[in-house]
Amino acid sequence: MSERRFSDIIDSTAIRAAQNLRAILLAGNPIDLLNLEHWLDALIDRATHAVRRNESEPRIGSWMTTRRLKEVDELIDARLDDKLTVQELATAVGLSTGFFSRAFKASVGKAPYEYIIDRRISRARTLLEIGTAELSDIALASGFTSHAHMTATFRSRLGVTPSHIRREFV
Repeated sequence: MSERRFSDIIDSTAIRAAQNLRAILLAGNPIDLLNLEHWLDALIDRATHAVRRNESEPRIGSWMTTRRLKEVDELIDARLDDKLTVQELATAVGLSTGFFSRAFKASVGKAPYEYIIDRRISRARTLLEIGTAELSDIALASGFTSHAHMTATFRSRLGVTPSHIRREFV
């Protein structure tokens, strides 16, 4: 396995399983062992698949080079707190919106929209952990339209609210 080349392909099924496991563990509720086992099995299955994947399998999104991904990441970072569209990302790398979306998903493992939402959550979590700013200010600085939008997104993606995360770091 040490001879395997590093792969930056993201497995959306594994991510979903890991997020559900994390939500279960962070919720603080009594743990439903059957549900926990289901998500653990899903994650183990995906990890096994990744280890045994055929090395000669061609990358569908091979056109999405490291340089292009870096360009997209830099644009997302610069405009995360603004209304950023997939069309703007596609234009930045000189592609049509449809082709960009398909190639991005093939390369990264998730749609550009989902990727941007994940980046917004990441930024909001960082701001929650390091500061005492109002939740509404953190929401806007992270690109959410409101505190309610950020809370709903956190609840659906992480299984916890921003307030819960903030309490963990106080």
